[in-house]
Amino acid sequence: MILSNPGDEKSTSGQNFNLSGTIVEEVTGDGLSGATVRITGLDKEIFTDLDGRFNVSDLKPGKYNIKISYLSYTTRELTGIQLDSRHNTLLVGLK
Repeated sequence: MILSNPGDEKSTSGQNFNLSGTIVEEVTGDGLSGATVRITGLDKEIFTDLDGRFNVSDLKPGKYNIKISYLSYTTRELTGIQLDSRHNTLLVGLK
C-alpha cells in the first residue's frame, strides 16, 4: 500500500478533501474493477471503475478507517489513514 499526500501546506480548516486511488491485484498489478471501498463510520461506499480506480469527495480532514473488499480476495482494512491535504491518493494491492 502506498499513501501519498502531495503538499498543500495551507490551513485545512473548513476544507473538504478528496481520497482517490487504485485497487490492484497484488501480484500482477492489474486494476480490480468493481472492488468495494468503504469508509468505516461514514455513509460512504463506492466501487472501483474498469481500471480499479476510485474517488471519494467531500471528506473532512482527519483520520479514517477504510475497508476494501473484492470477491475471492482477502479483505484489507486500513486504519488511521490521515487526510491532511486536498488530494490524497492510495494504491492498495489485494491477494
